[in-house]
Amino acid sequence: MSVSLNLNLFLIVFARMAGIFLIAPVFGSRYLPAQLKIGFALVTTAVLTPVVASRVGQVPDPWSAPVRYAVTLVSETGIGLVLGYATLLILMTVQVAGQFIDLQMGFGIVNVVDPLSDAPVPLVGNFKYLLAILVFLAVNGHHFLLEALVASYDLVALGQAVYGGLLVSRITDLFSSMFLVAVKLALPVVGTLFLTDVALGIIARTVPQMNILVLGLSVKIIVGIVVLLLLLPAYVFLLGGLFDRLYPTLWELLHLAGGG
Repeated sequence: MSVSLNLNLFLIVFARMAGIFLIAPVFGSRYLPAQLKIGFALVTTAVLTPVVASRVGQVPDPWSAPVRYAVTLVSETGIGLVLGYATLLILMTVQVAGQFIDLQMGFGIVNVVDPLSDAPVPLVGNFKYLLAILVFLAVNGHHFLLEALVASYDLVALGQAVYGGLLVSRITDLFSSMFLVAVKLALPVVGTLFLTDVALGIIARTVPQMNILVLGLSVKIIVGIVVLLLLLPAYVFLLGGLFDRLYPTLWELLHLAGGG
């Protein structure tokens, strides 16, 4: 294989890798300097290029077919974005669940900056997000994401990705289902806080001299934190199940992108 062909393939592999490094958890974190992410992407691409070379067919030539080569780069970047976005949805689900809990606990106005989106997120949502990152790393989710990237060349040929209705529909279904999962994750804490509100309402009617507005906020925060601590093992277990569901989802998206 000539040096020119190696360089052309390197850039194409880097394009698919760059899509992951833009939005995927851990890889796309804003806490990581851009130079470090680019360097890691280049090193990973250099390692993957010889592996990918035996799995791909003809590589477009940027000099004889510049338009086709540019389209291939855009298409390859899209595959990386699909893989990264599907993984990111799980963490966004965790943040939405945390926002539901924050509203019930009284933390609705307390926000911190998310390192990935650089936007304000709820306090409990950020805690759950960081915990989900730890679980993601503990189950080697970052390794699987790179493994899925390598396997994607068997399922989606270079420049042959199909961004059709089936793929868009599946991503839309995945996005909508994550809201349902977020409600299920937040339901135990939100339900407990609702019962706490009911109990405080009964106390306010029976003991009108008590300042429920001041007492209620403290009670709800304490109850919410206690329930969160009690449910922490179950929450970690559920996160592991969510990441287990991620694996077949990525394969399904790759099959759809490959026209399957």
